Amino acid sequence: MIRLLRMLLSVVVLGVGLSLLWTATSIARYTEPEPIGPAAAIVVLSGPWEENSGGLSETFERVDRGIALWRDGQAPLLVMSGGGTRDGGLPGDAVAMTERAIAAGVPAEAVVTEAGSRSTLQNAWNSARLDAVDPAERVILVTHRYHLSRAVASFRWAGFGEIVAVAADPDEAQPVTPWLLLEGVKWPLNIARAASASAALALGVEDRHVIPWLR
Repeated sequence: MIRLLRMLLSVVVLGVGLSLLWTATSIARYTEPEPIGPAAAIVVLSGPWEENSGGLSETFERVDRGIALWRDGQAPLLVMSGGGTRDGGLPGDAVAMTERAIAAGVPAEAVVTEAGSRSTLQNAWNSARLDAVDPAERVILVTHRYHLSRAVASFRWAGFGEIVAVAADPDEAQPVTPWLLLEGVKWPLNIARAASASAALALGVEDRHVIPWLR
C-alpha cells in the first residue's frame, strides 16, 4: 500500500512539474501574432478574483486588450466570458466586463455576455454554444500569458478551429504568482475533466449533466 501511494505521489509530482515546465516554456516563447485579425469574434476570459488588488484588476487588463483589438477592427464582436458573483452587490465577472467595454465606447450590440462559466473548460464549452459565435470561424482568444496555452487547449477541445492566442500582458515581465503556480495543478485537472466529459458525451450523457464536471 505504501509503495502504491509513493508511486501515485511520484506521478502527481511529475505531472505538476511537467505542467509548470510547459507553462513556463509557453510564456517564454510567446510572440504577438501577426496578423492578429480579421476574426469573427474576440473572446475575453475572466481572471482570478484578487482580494488585495481591486478584485477584477487582472480581468480588466484582459478586457482592455480586447477593447483595443475591437477598436483596431480585428473582429466585430466582443465575447465576455466568466461567471461568479461577488460580495457586496458587485456584479459577476462577465457582467462587469461588459459594463467596462460599454463604458469605454463599445456599442452594446457588439458585446455578448457569457456569465455561466466557472472554469476555463466552461469558458470554452459555453462560448462554443453561443448563438452569436460559430466555432468553425476564426476567433481571437484573450487572456494572460500564463493561462494562454491551457485556454487554447480548452477551446480546441470544445470544438473551436482556428484560434489566435493574444496575451493581455505581451510585453510585461512575468512574475511568479500563485496563479502561475496553480497551472501546474490545473493542467492535469483539465485533462482529466475533459477526458471524463468526452467519454460521458460519447456514451450519450446529456450536455446538462456534463457541464458541472467541467468546473
